[in-house]
Amino acid sequence: MLNYVVASMLLLCTLLSTHAAHAVNKGDVLWEFKTDAQVWSPLASRGDLVYFGSDDGNFHALNTRQKKETWRYHSGAAVRSGAAFYQDMVLFASDDGYLYALNSGNGKLIWKFDLGSAGIARNLPSNLGQPDYDYLASSPVVDGDTVYVGSADGNLYSIDVQSGRLRWKFATAGRIRATPVLADGQVCVGSWDHFFYCLERDSGKQQWRYDTKKVIQSSAVVSDGKIVFGGRKPALFALDAKSGKEIWIARYADGSWVESSAVADAGMLYVGSSDSLKLSAFESATGKEIWKFNTGGWSWMTPLLADGVLYIGAISASPYYFPDVTLRSGFYAVDATSGKQLWQYQPSSLSGSFITGGVFARPVLTADAVLVADLDGTLRALAR
Repeated sequence: MLNYVVASMLLLCTLLSTHAAHAVNKGDVLWEFKTDAQVWSPLASRGDLVYFGSDDGNFHALNTRQKKETWRYHSGAAVRSGAAFYQDMVLFASDDGYLYALNSGNGKLIWKFDLGSAGIARNLPSNLGQPDYDYLASSPVVDGDTVYVGSADGNLYSIDVQSGRLRWKFATAGRIRATPVLADGQVCVGSWDHFFYCLERDSGKQQWRYDTKKVIQSSAVVSDGKIVFGGRKPALFALDAKSGKEIWIARYADGSWVESSAVADAGMLYVGSSDSLKLSAFESATGKEIWKFNTGGWSWMTPLLADGVLYIGAISASPYYFPDVTLRSGFYAVDATSGKQLWQYQPSSLSGSFITGGVFARPVLTADAVLVADLDGTLRALAR
């Protein structure tokens, strides 16, 4: 009898040990998909499919249930735009100068529209001597049967989403890398000409504009009647959506750019920063910073907020402006109430470039994972 009890206990210990060895912790890599170049394109999901672009010129549709690629479409240049959807279409912009509309199920081309930006070269983050980085792309936004998108040629385009024909365009004096936002019958966007514009949606007629005095990369968010966005003027701006009147400005005393776009929820705004190396929570009503989380790197991405958790990436580069500071790459899950870290994932290191690693692309969630596109060109499903 004693031998039977001992044998049973040994079997139980073996089973428990085997289970522990296979336990999955938050942030563990569950599976991955490799592209052939860096991924800066924000991820977008629809059903079981996740859509994103890569610097290899491909736009990918990946089935997250089957964990394999459903289709890919090769454009003429890097794809840094995110995706938008209309009925059975998925839309994205490419550095080859076109906005594409594809069948979302099979990747077949429906139409493409010339954004006038072919041949406009980017000034990519490559060294400290060229700090005027141009790494973003405006993503399309669909409203009814119209798609709006900005272009490096300085125009904001309004396009019939069914036919791909131009409705109107509005010219600014600089590149438009921000994604438009819709507010109070207006479509609004920032430009490299330093101005933030709000236009009448149907006609493209300017309603108002606001001068930040510096390049605007950040896309805006609408929060409680305010339009909030950052810029290379080191501040977060909150303007009245109807009039463009300044409500408050949250200034970064260290001179940090605000490349990240804010996320609004329940009277709060969450936004990353550049040289401040942090994720911040601000009161939407006042612009008061409530908490900050040190990411250790340039947090240029738009945070993702889900179920009380913020997901934010950080980018590293070397050499850095400040010799006593080392930039760290990372991807973090942060409690939205307290600003405390819940878990983290360490991205791969890049060699032979100024950017040495990190995560820029906004992630998406599945039932059990957060899908993260690393700058090493790999999309990874991390346990959450």
